[in-house]
Amino acid sequence: MTIDAYRAHWESHDDRYVLLRVPSGHAIFDVQARGTVIIEDDALYREVKQRMLDNGAAVVDRPPTP
Repeated sequence: MTIDAYRAHWESHDDRYVLLRVPSGHAIFDVQARGTVIIEDDALYREVKQRMLDNGAAVVDRPPTP
């Protein structure tokens, strides 16, 4: 997959995806599905998280309620 496949993670304006603070940094959390997003390519995962940060995604300490 390419970075474009994950564009909704940083372009979504409905707060579906947030960054959850974890001991190792941040995890991508899907509020609607109530779980973390798994991207098996580590470099791609880091890039998605960085784009989310760059575009103002919420960073939370606890999973939000839907």
